Amino acid sequence: MNIFIDSFHRMIRLGAPATKKTPAFFYEMKFDYPLDTQANKKKALNELIKSEIGAKLTAEKSNSLLTTDEIVGFGTFEFPPLSKWKVKDVFNTRFKICYPSFEKYCVQELEYDRSQKGSTHFYTFAMKESIDALKEFMKKEGVAVSDVDYFAHAYVDSIEDNTDSYPVATLVVGENDSELIISKDKDVYAASIFGYGTNALLDGDNPIPSAYYLGNRSANQYSGFTKENFRRRIELNDENIMMTDPAAGISYSKPRELRVLKDEVLQAYCVKSNFRKFIARIIDVLNHYSSAPLFMPFSQVHVIASDEVFARLESALDLDAPITFVRRDFSERLFTLRGIKQNRLFDNAFKKERRKIDWSKILNMEIGKKKKA
Repeated sequence: MNIFIDSFHRMIRLGAPATKKTPAFFYEMKFDYPLDTQANKKKALNELIKSEIGAKLTAEKSNSLLTTDEIVGFGTFEFPPLSKWKVKDVFNTRFKICYPSFEKYCVQELEYDRSQKGSTHFYTFAMKESIDALKEFMKKEGVAVSDVDYFAHAYVDSIEDNTDSYPVATLVVGENDSELIISKDKDVYAASIFGYGTNALLDGDNPIPSAYYLGNRSANQYSGFTKENFRRRIELNDENIMMTDPAAGISYSKPRELRVLKDEVLQAYCVKSNFRKFIARIIDVLNHYSSAPLFMPFSQVHVIASDEVFARLESALDLDAPITFVRRDFSERLFTLRGIKQNRLFDNAFKKERRKIDWSKILNMEIGKKKKA
């Protein structure tokens, strides 16, 4: 059975391809809370397993899990001219310096570019315990999970005849979330998660103040804590900040347009402003990857979205914008009906200790002597 945690629509989708003995199976359950945190994933999975469909899951000897992309990170390292067999050790050393808790990560690296001046290596990493915790949680609930992958990789891998030698930008806009995937051939180089989707973009009553962090909850909690406790001796720490009501944070005056416009005109303005901010962030992300060290040029963005969202993206795009939007069809059932394969990333965890070498055997080796006949 394939289990797809769909944060775009706050759903968990189950499915299995047809066999000679059984027809194709598909089932989905929707939730009224986001699925972007570990706690909420477990809560949703628990509700699913405890439902009437849970018996079908627990009866399966092996299940595959497709999780969301916030568990994965991406990065690049640039190295001086080195032979390929030396780069691996240099990469591991650099990674361990940058990430002191390296033992907690699964890492996968590949050579992106090589010249006489050196080489650029791209890497993907994920918190090992995040994957293990989900698998262990489901095991305790009676559901065995054998294969795990994340959405961006599964999507890129599912595209038939995907052998493009040039980078591709894919924008996925769901009801409650959206993200921009940067890929080349079968490799994923970025998955930028926005945290809002169709519902927020089309909401004419609540304009998006920032396309980078919708609501800016953490900043409002910090400013609210500071305002409320400016003259009090209360320790400034994460726990106290997280307990602060975001509504107590800094308030700002609305733009003139929001104060002057009324009714339908105001709603139309807010929606168009939402899409303009959304597009500005998309272009900002693409500009980041078009510069050093990756130098990925983009002139098109493939869009997976509703008809209304795609139409508004096109209408809000400036004539002199550096990109164009191209519509792409996609069905979320693809993953549940075709299968989810184990991602090799989750098999590449750092070992706690370096390989031990028996120097006595090496120093006592008789080198250069002819073998006896």
